[in-house]
Amino acid sequence: MGRPSNPNLKPIAHRKEESGFQKAKKRKEIALKNQKMAANASKYFKIDPAKDNEVAQDNQPAVRVQEDQINNLHLLQNINVATSSLDTAENNTECEKSKILAQGPVQLQRKEYQRRNNHAFNPNQFKFGEITRNCSTSNSLFCFNCCLFGSLHSSVSNSPWGNYGPGNVGFCDFVHQSRGIKTHEESQNHFQSTIKWCKFLKDFKDGKLIDQTLQDKLHQEIGFWRKVLLSMIEVIVFLAKNNLPFKGSSSNIKDQDCGLFLSLIELLSKHNPTLAIHINRLQHGKVHYMSPQIQNEFITIAGSAVLSLSEVGSEVVENFLGFIRFDGKTGEEITEMIITQLKQDRIDIKKCRGQGYENGSNMSGIYKGVQARIKLINPMATYIPCAAHSLNLVGKNAASKSASAKLILGQVQNLYVFFSSSTIRWSAMKKFCKLTLKSQSNTRWSSKALAMRCIYEEFDGICEALLELAHSDQVNAQTVAEAIAHFKQIFNFKFLLGITIWSKILSSINVANEALQEKACTIERAAHHLQGLLNWLQEFQTCGYNKSLEVAKSKALQLGVDEKSGFEYRATRNIRPIRFRIEAETCDQSPLSNEDKFNHDFF
Repeated sequence: MGRPSNPNLKPIAHRKEESGFQKAKKRKEIALKNQKMAANASKYFKIDPAKDNEVAQDNQPAVRVQEDQINNLHLLQNINVATSSLDTAENNTECEKSKILAQGPVQLQRKEYQRRNNHAFNPNQFKFGEITRNCSTSNSLFCFNCCLFGSLHSSVSNSPWGNYGPGNVGFCDFVHQSRGIKTHEESQNHFQSTIKWCKFLKDFKDGKLIDQTLQDKLHQEIGFWRKVLLSMIEVIVFLAKNNLPFKGSSSNIKDQDCGLFLSLIELLSKHNPTLAIHINRLQHGKVHYMSPQIQNEFITIAGSAVLSLSEVGSEVVENFLGFIRFDGKTGEEITEMIITQLKQDRIDIKKCRGQGYENGSNMSGIYKGVQARIKLINPMATYIPCAAHSLNLVGKNAASKSASAKLILGQVQNLYVFFSSSTIRWSAMKKFCKLTLKSQSNTRWSSKALAMRCIYEEFDGICEALLELAHSDQVNAQTVAEAIAHFKQIFNFKFLLGITIWSKILSSINVANEALQEKACTIERAAHHLQGLLNWLQEFQTCGYNKSLEVAKSKALQLGVDEKSGFEYRATRNIRPIRFRIEAETCDQSPLSNEDKFNHDFF
């Protein structure tokens, strides 16, 4: 094996000691050559003769490239070298050329160069201020001009100064750096590469490159699509923020049932010229980025951006992350789903400090519920039942214990079903009522409060609508029969007293329910609201019936409702046979009046 050759060293025959005549002759030839090169380079460089022989300071790089050329280097990042009018070095790939051109010729300070074998590189040795590229991985130097514009079929292809590329090693002979720099500066290929580089900068500044028009058009197209996508993202964020649906029954933006997303895009296009041009392109089958798949992708990207939280200056807030389609019902399956989703969202379950679910056994079970399984993973995740849901369950169970209370709620719901099942019936109701009837929900007692408020405030109008339907010739016999039956059920003092009581109770429950669902509601505030509701119910149980009775009598007097109507109990109702009575029941008891019996059943 022979000793590996160093491309930075000259052959031994060229390294013998020269005589004084030879040195003087060589200096004269170099001086003439430098004068000729300086005359040619004056077309592209501004060289100050007064500073030509000065030695640059250690903290200043020896760079004399025109300042306007350096200021325009950031504009070269989008130039395609492959389509340039100048010949570039073919031994570098197009990716490498673009990378070099995008980075630009940046000269480092002397202290920024890495040492090699305890030898430092001195950039002040450049006579013409060449700009180099420093490779930190190989700790070697490359000539910027030769890497881009060096000729493949010349000696520069074998020179380490132009050998830029992955895994390649540039000039690294820092021991003989003066000789290596001098040899490279005097090479004809380096001078030609420098001329090409300066001509490239000049043509680029004057806009004379072949692909300049293509680049300008590309920039315009990129700016156009950025504006279009920005408008679409703003529409998506607006719809998501207000919990509005996106998609309609049609995917054509010109249709009326195209959905809110496409409708808002069409509305914005009237005031946004960019969107208007984009919508006009749809007629030619162009890409539009408005399909439901693209909308879902935008939502996913926006959700990922929301999840990128900063720990500095963050606060505890409640955010909606998304819907999860899941068919499992057991506590184990739901727990696995929650943990998997949290991992996908990059949320650590160990940082969880609270759990809040509904009161279902699969969620709140103390042994196999979701809250118990998560507490096994993180004991700090304290489970707190949903206060609003718990309040709804309390109200539902309390109302189920009273037959009279359930009867009133059922009659109100039957009225809504009767009127909402036909447009003629609904129109008759709207003719006499300012507020329309509302449906009830078993899990949302705020709906019961709204339904009871409507029937209480529009009681007179509802009765008038039922009488009109009962005497109308435009409805069928079933509607007439049902209207008469509903009128007899509600036009009495018992029903009027019932909706008066329910209106007061449900309005108080609804106030507490809405307070529990506020974002700023804490455990202390929730306990305060619940305790206040409990105190009010206890007080209402004591004196609420008499107050409600007075209000109902006043309203019945205005409507002409008999105060004794609706309390027609049969004489044998609730009277047990003698053989089934207990001894306490056999004692003489005074019979309850109709109003007292209603009070006893309701409260």
